[in-house]
Amino acid sequence: MHEYGIAQEIVNAIEEYVKKNKGCKPLSCQVQVGALTGINPEALDAAFPMAVKGTIAENTEIMVSIEQITCRCRNCGEEIRIDEFIDLLICENCGSSDIDHPPSAQKIFLKKLEVEMDGKAQVIEFEDSEIEEGENHSH
Repeated sequence: MHEYGIAQEIVNAIEEYVKKNKGCKPLSCQVQVGALTGINPEALDAAFPMAVKGTIAENTEIMVSIEQITCRCRNCGEEIRIDEFIDLLICENCGSSDIDHPPSAQKIFLKKLEVEMDGKAQVIEFEDSEIEEGENHSH
């Protein structure tokens, strides 16, 4: 299951943050999935509890959202708005699959991490924390 590998990378990112910020306990995370990643948000949501089992993030909740994007058909110029997971992007106007889309449509980002630090919940927002399957986190 592709989503399980992504879930493991999210856990790795959470663990990396916790190691750098000793004494904090992860509570929840918010992940934004590009509509064209091929990642099914429901499957990622289902895989996450298996990925966190036995880790420092074991009781962390996940919230998965789809990035809303606007694409343009290179064939007819039609503007296409996407706000949900799709398997295949085809222009409804002309049937072309030659669609120009933002790069983020094919990426996954850790957007927020809620942690408990000194008995208080804190929300950390990340600007550009891309999650990649099989990424090496030792940089």
